[in-house]
Amino acid sequence: MKTIFLNDLASNSRSELRPSVMALGFFDGIHLGHQKLIEKAKEISKQKKLELSVLTFFPHPKEILSQEKFHYLIPLEKKIEILRDMGVERLYVVRFDKEFASLAPELFVKEYLLSLHVKEVVAGFDFTYGSGGLGTMQTLEANGKGAFLVNKLSKVELNGNKISSTLIRKLLSSGQVNQIADYLGDYYQTQGYITNLYPIYNLKTVSRIRYYVSAFNTLPNAGTYEADVLIKKQWVRCICHVFLTKAGKVTVEMKIPREINIRSREEVTIKWLSKCSEKTTILLKHLNG
Repeated sequence: MKTIFLNDLASNSRSELRPSVMALGFFDGIHLGHQKLIEKAKEISKQKKLELSVLTFFPHPKEILSQEKFHYLIPLEKKIEILRDMGVERLYVVRFDKEFASLAPELFVKEYLLSLHVKEVVAGFDFTYGSGGLGTMQTLEANGKGAFLVNKLSKVELNGNKISSTLIRKLLSSGQVNQIADYLGDYYQTQGYITNLYPIYNLKTVSRIRYYVSAFNTLPNAGTYEADVLIKKQWVRCICHVFLTKAGKVTVEMKIPREINIRSREEVTIKWLSKCSEKTTILLKHLNG
């Protein structure tokens, strides 16, 4: 897969791009709804013998337009990795800034679809574009003036809920991590690294570590969780504690078997399986002193 940051792509280079079927969206988390959309674009690209492309944005519009912190599910690098594994051939990343946000819908279509030789577009029913989100799936075909076909994906639901990144964030904020796999296709994962190692003198078989999570991941709310931890290419079942430090920072601590020779700054991936009950949490505190 070739990844192109469009703001840095000279206009004269665009004439060399191959015609494509393009999936549009922010795709935070790449949940089952996103996957269905991209698979639809992939199906069309095979039928029409066109390249499969995706257009996404970074950072999230809320950070620019509302100047509020956005709670990302995955970093851009992880998004790129997943899209590559899904068979996307070309990924366009647009740097979302105030200038881009001010584009009229017609200009967005001209600069980011027509100039990229898009022949078919696939997007969700609620996708918007252009200044103030005035461009919708109802206006997209007209703005394209017949240069491309438009495929609108209907709302994807499960258990009466729309599958969305917003829903997954709500499940994280309420600690219901066990339900996320139903909407994401797998348990939610965070990437980070070890910041501190602490000896536990009464538990000689394990080491207590503190973990820094990427700024582009969102941790579940405070509590005790069962999790699978990937460290040194080895998955280990652990109990992870999410809590707020005195400095007001959300932090994770866990205990790792000492036979795994861990060091500070070691990269760690946590797969969040389930929140421990209050009874289990009290028992763990008692056992660990």
